[in-house]
Amino acid sequence: TYKRRKFFINSELQGRYILRFFIVSVLTMGVFFAVFGYLSADNLTIRYQDARLEIGQTTTMLFADLLRANWIYILTAGVLVSWSAVLLTHRMAGPLFRFEKALEQMNARNLTGGIVLRPKDEGQGLARELNDFNEMLSSDIHQMQALVGELSQIMKSGEESPQPEQAAARCARLQEILQQYRTKTRV
Repeated sequence: TYKRRKFFINSELQGRYILRFFIVSVLTMGVFFAVFGYLSADNLTIRYQDARLEIGQTTTMLFADLLRANWIYILTAGVLVSWSAVLLTHRMAGPLFRFEKALEQMNARNLTGGIVLRPKDEGQGLARELNDFNEMLSSDIHQMQALVGELSQIMKSGEESPQPEQAAARCARLQEILQQYRTKTRV
């Protein structure tokens, strides 16, 4: 089983999403109370509290009672929304973290690694494309290294008897590989 080492992978990203989820849930409850208040605005309620009989508008009388009676549910819903936001953001923050680490390795000219994501993580297609590119680039670099080695051998053996045809064939193959890439022009 996978054991999570870090609960907050990217605390800034996850914090923003948790806050947004929490705000949406609070706004949803606010809309519920507003609709409740609108629908019961012209009703009167009779309440017996502390040995007194109170008569008042339903909205004002029941709003405080609703909060007092349901505060545990509101708090539980807020915690559940925050917890589910953390779990949902793990599916985005984890892959972003792995992409950053893989690209750092690639920028350091280390093409041995790849991006491995959990089955339910977001970004599967992007990870597959980056891994395919990494594999293709590694393969082309291996071919070029082999061709340079062969050219080096031809040059060493060519001191006695030059072999320009073989060297030209290796150079042509190197050019063929390099022409498959479009690069920025350096100024």
